[in-house]
Amino acid sequence: PISSLTETCLMLLEDEEGSQKSLSSVTENQISSIRSGLKTIEKRSNGLYNFVNDYRKLTKIPVPEKQIIDLKTFLDSVKVLMQSEASKSNISIVLAPMEKELTIYADSNLLEQILINLIKNSLEALTNTPNPSIILKAFSSNGNSYIEVEDNGVGIPKDITENIFITSLITEV
Repeated sequence: PISSLTETCLMLLEDEEGSQKSLSSVTENQISSIRSGLKTIEKRSNGLYNFVNDYRKLTKIPVPEKQIIDLKTFLDSVKVLMQSEASKSNISIVLAPMEKELTIYADSNLLEQILINLIKNSLEALTNTPNPSIILKAFSSNGNSYIEVEDNGVGIPKDITENIFITSLITEV
């Protein structure tokens, strides 16, 4: 629409050969059409500008500041951080024993935020669950390190679980 309106406005200001019309040959009706077209272009451009800015805000992911993280220490600190909130609802947070010392190369702040969000989701999901608990697990399999947040709530419907947490923040050391 913006391109089409621009073309229309230009046609109103040009003669058949593409040269600029003289001011005396431009009618009041043409000037009114040009003004209307320019106002529409301005409105649409502002709308696109706002859309692009909102999209940037939505998709702006900080550049990860990766470092080696000891998973036991890291998960212990996340547990301590979230324990008081869990205790308010009589929910226990348990750190599962690890088979061996595990480290990962990741951004600890981003990873911590992900785990906080997962634990908060678990806290909500455990409402009205008997003996509610959240288990934090770290393990390795096929050369990869994994972190799991597991609760004994009803769970997420299987049809949406595959695309919930798509990320590339973590690689094994």
